[in-house]
Amino acid sequence: MISERENTIIAAAFEYWIEKWSSECLALFGFEKETLESIRAAWPQSISECSCECALAINSSFGEILYGASALNVTKFHSILGFERNEIEVLFKALRPELECKID
Repeated sequence: MISERENTIIAAAFEYWIEKWSSECLALFGFEKETLESIRAAWPQSISECSCECALAINSSFGEILYGASALNVTKFHSILGFERNEIEVLFKALRPELECKID
């Protein structure tokens, strides 16, 4: 079960990418910006009810923000997303096994 705070963190990651969307995001996410906007509009939902695209959106959003070429500087997480990097990383690690099952 995802807490209200965790739902807010996921929504913040979606909103970050919607705002920062570029042509490279198509390759990163594997779908168009409009799909991410639809996923964001439907959020929050249970991870167990997440579609493959939704799981991919969460995985790509967090993975890139934390570890990718577009990773945020640790000092900027709170000012940009409203949450500390550690909190986002802990959530991503907790969700990752369930997300990967939906993506496969």
